Amino acid sequence: MYCIYDAGDHFIINPDECIDCTLCDAACPVDAIHPNFQLPEEMEHSKTKAAEFDYSRMEPGKLNV
Repeated sequence: MYCIYDAGDHFIINPDECIDCTLCDAACPVDAIHPNFQLPEEMEHSKTKAAEFDYSRMEPGKLNV
């Protein structure tokens, strides 16, 4: 799970690095991770934010699952 980055006040998934393995779904303590085809409408802003986020100056985090 090296496609998850610490964006400060939340974690963000780099859509260019995500391989849809779904391992992060179970690891998320607040049930905020959904496959694109199951993304609730009220969370669409997160998809846009992830696509526009500048990942170039940071390393992905490592989740302990």
